Amino acid sequence: MESSTFSIGIIFNAFVSGIVAAAAIALVFFLFKRYRKLHSTMRAYAWFWFFTALVWIPLSIRYLFIGFGSTGQWPHYFDILLQFAVFLGGLPLIYYIGLRVFNDQWLAGAMGLASILPIATALWLILQPGGLIAQEITFFSAETIINTGSLIIFNVEGGLLLALLIYDIIIHLNQWRKSHIRQTFYRALYSLAIVIYLALGILEQSGLVNDWTLVVFRILYAATFLFVYLLITQHEAADETYFQEEANIAAV
Repeated sequence: MESSTFSIGIIFNAFVSGIVAAAAIALVFFLFKRYRKLHSTMRAYAWFWFFTALVWIPLSIRYLFIGFGSTGQWPHYFDILLQFAVFLGGLPLIYYIGLRVFNDQWLAGAMGLASILPIATALWLILQPGGLIAQEITFFSAETIINTGSLIIFNVEGGLLLALLIYDIIIHLNQWRKSHIRQTFYRALYSLAIVIYLALGILEQSGLVNDWTLVVFRILYAATFLFVYLLITQHEAADETYFQEEANIAAV
């Protein structure tokens, strides 16, 4: 994609995307500070959010190049980088879902291995001529959409993952309703955060959102990162309160 004029609207979009990137980076640092304390499922969860941060960094830089009138290939290179991050983020997500839904490390690993071929195919198609299709440049947006083949792979895998995540949410909410065990409620919310993020991503990848609505839409991503941060801090605080209550009871 080429542009030869300065665009304040696109630079504003880059600024908003940069804020989202900063929120994603902050969440990743927050998660990886706790990495040794995390079990396998939550480590996969952390790696998924790591790849989301890798999406937003090149995205914001790409918009800066376009906004300042870049006529070179750099916006295209950053576009490819962010698409690689989008698809590669599916690997830890699939592993997370395998552990969460089936509670089986072997099956979760097998699901991850099975997803390598379609992900590699989608990325190979993106690297081909016409792999990224430029949309009409507007005052606020200069988007590309992925080719039909890659989009089909993205939507099929995304749809299957969404279905499994929704199933996980329903199961854990039902368990929480019956037992009132706090952990099951938080597990449902962890998956809910990913469902919200994936739903936003599927809408954006489809090219249905553009111009000024895209800028507003991207604020929702930052809200999702904040939701995950608040969820983890609340979970940790609840666990500390629980253990303190148990210690007080034992001391009586």
